[in-house]
Amino acid sequence: MPDHRTVGRALALLAIVMLPAQLLARTTPATRAGATRPRAARPGAHAQPASPVKPASPAQPATDPADSLAGLGASGLVYGKQHAFSLTSPPGWILDSKSGRANGMQIVFYRRGTNWKSAIEVMYANGDDMADSEAVALDRYIADDVASFRQRDPRVEVHTAVPLPTHDGVAAEVREFLSDAHQTYDAVAYVAAPRAVITLVLSARTRAALRNAYPDFRRLVGTYQLFLGTIAAPH
Repeated sequence: MPDHRTVGRALALLAIVMLPAQLLARTTPATRAGATRPRAARPGAHAQPASPVKPASPAQPATDPADSLAGLGASGLVYGKQHAFSLTSPPGWILDSKSGRANGMQIVFYRRGTNWKSAIEVMYANGDDMADSEAVALDRYIADDVASFRQRDPRVEVHTAVPLPTHDGVAAEVREFLSDAHQTYDAVAYVAAPRAVITLVLSARTRAALRNAYPDFRRLVGTYQLFLGTIAAPH
C-alpha cells in the first residue's frame, strides 16, 4: 500500500528493553516528542528516517527468534534529542525495532504469527522533535497532518475519535484517516510533549481490521509513559 506521508524533523533513537514495564519505568528519565506513520510494502502514513538501534543494558533474550530486539510483552524506550517515552506491546503483539526501519519507523508492533509486511493491521510510534524556537501547538500539528492527508487523497474520511488515556493520565487526541482510494485505514493518537509531538498509529488494510484491532491500540496508548530528564544513548 502507498505511504500517506512522511513526518519528522529529527531522528529518534530506539532502545528496546526486554523488561517488565514497571522496571522500565525506573530507568533514567528524559524528554519526549511526536510521531506518525508510513510504510512501503506495508500501509503507512507518518514517519521519519530511522536511526541506528542499539540494545539497552541489561537486556533479556527476545521471544521472537527472527529478531533479537523483538518480543511479546516487551517494553521499548524510544528517545531522541527532545523526547523519550516508553511503550509496552499489548497481549499477543510483537514489539519489533528492526522491521520498520526501511519505512522510517523506530518501533513497530504486529500480531504474533504475522510479520510487518504481511499483517492486516500493525501499530507503530515515532517522536517528532520541535525546533528550539518552535512551540508545541498540538492543534496546529494535527491540522497540518489532516491537510497533508487530504492533499494526497481529497476523498479521505477524517473523523475525530474519543481521546484515549495514557499511563501518564494525559488524554491523547485521536483522529481516524480512512482512505478507500489507498486502502489505508489509520487511527492516530497525538500526544504533546514539552519539546515534541508523539504519534502512536494503528494502520489497517480494511475498515473491519481497524475496528478489530482498536481495543489493542487503546491498550498500547494506555502504556505510553513520558520520561523527563536526560538519557545517555547506549554505546
